Amino acid sequence: MRDAQAAASMLYVELNSSLSERDIPEITLNQYFYGRFIPALEKEGKTNSTIDGYVKNYRKWISPNHGERVLLNLDENNVRNLIEQSGTPRNTLRTYRAILNRAKSDGFIRHKMDLTGLDARAKKQKRLAPWSPLELKHAADALVDDEMAYLTLLVGSAGLRKEENLAITPADVQILKMPTSQGVKKYVLLNVHAAYTDEDGLKVTKTEESNRHALVLPEFTERFLSALEDTKPSIEQVEGCWLIRHKTSWHKSRKAKYRIETVMGNRKDAQAVASRLAAETAAKYKLGSNPKLKEVADGIWTVTVFNGYVDTMERTIAPEAFIGTEQDATRHALEQWSNRRILPCAGETLRGHWETALRKHGLRFIPVNNLRHTSETLMAASGVSTPTISSMHGHTQFKTDFQHYIDLNVEAILDAADKVDTFMASDMASGGFTLESLIEKKDF
Repeated sequence: MRDAQAAASMLYVELNSSLSERDIPEITLNQYFYGRFIPALEKEGKTNSTIDGYVKNYRKWISPNHGERVLLNLDENNVRNLIEQSGTPRNTLRTYRAILNRAKSDGFIRHKMDLTGLDARAKKQKRLAPWSPLELKHAADALVDDEMAYLTLLVGSAGLRKEENLAITPADVQILKMPTSQGVKKYVLLNVHAAYTDEDGLKVTKTEESNRHALVLPEFTERFLSALEDTKPSIEQVEGCWLIRHKTSWHKSRKAKYRIETVMGNRKDAQAVASRLAAETAAKYKLGSNPKLKEVADGIWTVTVFNGYVDTMERTIAPEAFIGTEQDATRHALEQWSNRRILPCAGETLRGHWETALRKHGLRFIPVNNLRHTSETLMAASGVSTPTISSMHGHTQFKTDFQHYIDLNVEAILDAADKVDTFMASDMASGGFTLESLIEKKDF
């Protein structure tokens, strides 16, 4: 329906574009937005992500109230009120202003609207505090069997935005081995140079500061390397070739779960319990079940009955046949693997599964992007300098004052790693330490 509306709007605009200024057509805001504004953005080469942002904001806040109004008859006060009362005033102002300015230059509005002085401040919401060191450790332990959520945590807590998290490949992983008095210590750095969005796919980072090296928290170094190893393809020799099984994106898998009860007595006693459980299943799930009885010892029975479904995310396996030596097959498989994203899924899929996984394991919810804030606050609490934190997390606000700090050397990153490692191993991580006071003092 939206496609049809856009096509109709474009035709309407084209058919009326030759009219004189005094005969401005009575085109509605919807007709102009879909028929003129969006096509113009596409022609200018705006990214799909940028266009999608305009469309989402327009559909949610502008179109429901003003979409069918004639563009020429829009009232400035009504426009200002709509912007101020929307849930995202700043974004709505940006969208509405862009539409109206282009409409004025296209000749569909006689006078430019004055939208200065608007209260476009974002409505204050209670900020979700990042996880404390103890919460972070507990989450890593709880999510270890959930590959997607586990990898999200390990990569995201290195200080990456969600879009950067989704873009990291094995080729971006750098392992440093440094000799210490206790032996050799490993550090893992992530080369952050791209971002992934559902609309535009992989693209280079927006700013020079975003192009950086991020540090996997030392607490998670071995965990990350082990999880990364598990993403590698398997190789098996079959007739005449090598079968390579690549692990690609995830898919939802629904599996039946069962309830098992132990019964002491004879078969009749076990059958009575089985009937009761079957009746409970039928009432709860609106379907019948056939309980299984098994005598495991003299006078001891087990009753197994269907007890609903459990949804999990499983890897999709893409097979590939390779003809050649085992060494060549291994090299080919690793080359393919190294350039595939560690988290090969859509952003919306990741967001939804992350929320489900946290709820399932009873973990306090924070958005995926807040893992980045957790990394920042951990470094600040560990005594890492503000310019170092800024550079390692891709900030831009210190560019002028701390220009000489922007290109960090490896020593500065490893020093930050050691400070965080010491902090997370301290008594604070197991005590009542929280980061709320730090958050209040410092706005990251």
